[in-house]
Amino acid sequence: MTSSEENSTIRFPRLGCYYDNLTDNYSFFSDCSVLFWVMQLNAEIAEYNDARERELPLVQDVDGKVKELRQRIGDLNNHQMSQRATYRKLKEMSTEMDGEVSKDVECWFFVDSANNLETDML
Repeated sequence: MTSSEENSTIRFPRLGCYYDNLTDNYSFFSDCSVLFWVMQLNAEIAEYNDARERELPLVQDVDGKVKELRQRIGDLNNHQMSQRATYRKLKEMSTEMDGEVSKDVECWFFVDSANNLETDML
């Protein structure tokens, strides 16, 4: 084959064929080539299956940790909601107490000014 003929041929080894630009034809490999190609694919599949089996414990471990973290996130969200409710109640109680204290202070000022007036009148 000359260099121009080599450039005109496009190979599709996974499909078991090649395309020749010069003749505009698809040609299929021989039966031996196809069998060899199938054997290569089977070897790749076996390799991927072995890798999958080797990595399965790691995947299961990570999956378990992810489930634990999701549970922890849910627990923390519930705790946060509880803390917010407690904060609102305490803030409301604080506002009520501030109102009562201001009434007591107003009363004290009233008593104090009444005593001052009484002293001034005498």
